[in-house]
Amino acid sequence: PLHRRGDRERMQMEQFRAELAAGTGPVVQAGDIFDKTVVSNTVVWEVALALREAKRPTAILRGNHDASRDSSKVSSFQILTELVRPYGIVVADDRPVIFHGVCLIPWSPWYSALEMVEEHRDIIAACKTVVGHWDVVMGDTNQLPAAALKALGVEHAITGHDHNARELDMDGLKVTVTGSMQPYSHSEDPD
Repeated sequence: PLHRRGDRERMQMEQFRAELAAGTGPVVQAGDIFDKTVVSNTVVWEVALALREAKRPTAILRGNHDASRDSSKVSSFQILTELVRPYGIVVADDRPVIFHGVCLIPWSPWYSALEMVEEHRDIIAACKTVVGHWDVVMGDTNQLPAAALKALGVEHAITGHDHNARELDMDGLKVTVTGSMQPYSHSEDPD
């Protein structure tokens, strides 16, 4: 209903702020901090403030909705990055980064998931756990490269992207799918 427009977004922002405030350990946002490449400046600003006000080590990584394959376009994620990096927020955007012993592997508009792992194998091999933004169902260019990660010594992969939280075993690799903050599905869950 039109009178409810914006309710879900407000609930998500409230939950996002609450989860950043809860606890003291490191927190990683596993991609798609926005639902499309360009969102309103108000949303970018609210997210930037929430991240900057977090009282715990925080990292974000680029997901497939956070960037465009058109390199001439500036994404809201790029603007957010410039707003939060000076405040110590770790951002994995163009290459993997290690954050509290975990390797964060961003989605790339130009490289497949496997190419990203092969290109940065030296960084990834230093970690037993990785966080990425991969597909676990469809075999496309964003398919979680389980065999390649396992060959580098990775034991656990955590991924955003899919909206349904669950645990999987892919080629002997433990995989945790984080799911959405709130119930949401792009037809991944027929029920």
